[in-house]
Amino acid sequence: PVSWSYGGVSGTKELVDNYPFVTKGGVLALEDEQDGRRVVCVERASGALRWRTPFTVAGALLCADDARAFAFRMSPDGMRELVALNARTGAPLWTAPSPHGTRRTPPSGLMITDDLVVWTEGPTVVAVHAENGTPAWSSSPGKRSPLSAPVLVDRALYVASDEGVFAMDSHDGHPLWQSMSDSRSSVRHLAFPPLVRSDGHRLVVAERRLVGTCAVRSHSLSDGTSHWQRQITAPVHALALDGDVYVRSTDITALTGDTGATSWSAKVGGCGTVAIAHGLLYAVEGRETPLVLALDPRNGKQTWKQRLASSCNGLVIVGDVGYFSSRDGSLYALNVTTEGSG
Repeated sequence: PVSWSYGGVSGTKELVDNYPFVTKGGVLALEDEQDGRRVVCVERASGALRWRTPFTVAGALLCADDARAFAFRMSPDGMRELVALNARTGAPLWTAPSPHGTRRTPPSGLMITDDLVVWTEGPTVVAVHAENGTPAWSSSPGKRSPLSAPVLVDRALYVASDEGVFAMDSHDGHPLWQSMSDSRSSVRHLAFPPLVRSDGHRLVVAERRLVGTCAVRSHSLSDGTSHWQRQITAPVHALALDGDVYVRSTDITALTGDTGATSWSAKVGGCGTVAIAHGLLYAVEGRETPLVLALDPRNGKQTWKQRLASSCNGLVIVGDVGYFSSRDGSLYALNVTTEGSG
């Protein structure tokens, strides 16, 4: 069921849920060049190249709406800046300086909300106007710990760090609530900011460590009250929600949304994100097994597979088509509703 492939595309070292980034007009990805990586936009239907940026970019964060695409790049003086591009042509529209513009504090979670572009950078949430890049607001809800990528539910924006979980108004950054960690001694060895996800009913936060156990917690969206906590005895790579909670570590484990009790665990290698579509869970296997597969969310049993390629980026599914950047340097589009092979 492979519809097309486009070569020369690189994956991401960062954990990015929405890579490649799919819009109405095309698929945005990163293309390897001798001097770095550039943003390319290819046609969703055919994979034909629409445009390529004339400059290299910094990091792997991409987002877009119908009018504009956004990415980070390094300015001539070595400072990071956000650049807005014409979504149809790739032409630069404006740039905005990053508040912590060095390479030491990489941004995360670039997203569009209403008329703002929002991301986190170190301990700070930053918002600029999408129309022209002028500052809208910024907020540092914790003290110094790097924040997770932001999650938007209705008007509220949620982030987390090893200091706690924070909610703020997405329009102006006004604090709504905070749920502080009980003790920094239990979380001080976090290797990365936590993962934060919501299905519109609950907020789930997962610690990310290089070794040891990782706590997964469910919080109320309205006031941050913790409903349950479970320990995952391996590093957490990805987190997905659809009523129940699906955690990817060395396996994919399903936790009931109401209590956090383990429902099932499936042996699936790899480290990419887990996509939920058409009543199934989709994942890409790791380096050893080049498979794209689907699991029944009720029991974890495999229902579909396609021997194709491995990836640490996972599938981005829009309609019947899944897009992913593989370890073999290709961007693939495949129909995920037809029977796989292999």
